[in-house]
Amino acid sequence: MGIRWASLWTVLGMGALALASLAGVLRGHPWAWIPFAVASAVALREVRWLQRHRRQAREARFDRPRR
Repeated sequence: MGIRWASLWTVLGMGALALASLAGVLRGHPWAWIPFAVASAVALREVRWLQRHRRQAREARFDRPRR
């Protein structure tokens, strides 16, 4: 199982966008909450999907005993 590069780039891109939006919020732009919320939600969804996918791939090896 390798790295899913598209997912990694999605998480990094949305994280960067969330940080930029957070900087806008801290500077007093209330409209920046919207892109912050969307970018954070997308990044969190992608991280959770990667964790779930990794866990399923690890448990799929049923020919080995669990430790």
